[in-house]
Amino acid sequence: INRHNEYPLFDQQEIHLGNNQIRRITAEHLQHLESVSVLDIRDNKISELPDEITCLSGLQRLDLTNNDLTG
Repeated sequence: INRHNEYPLFDQQEIHLGNNQIRRITAEHLQHLESVSVLDIRDNKISELPDEITCLSGLQRLDLTNNDLTG
């Protein structure tokens, strides 16, 4: 079994996790998402993002609308 069959989420181009009461995104959460082009995590409770978010080289759209970010 290769990794992509074992973990199908990692193979996705778009991930939509809006409206899920997510409070934290860690570097560990991001480590397998290099190929993601759309990451929609709007309408959650995220207050900060890890610096590793900049390592998502395929990312074209990041939706953080309506979170608890300050800055």
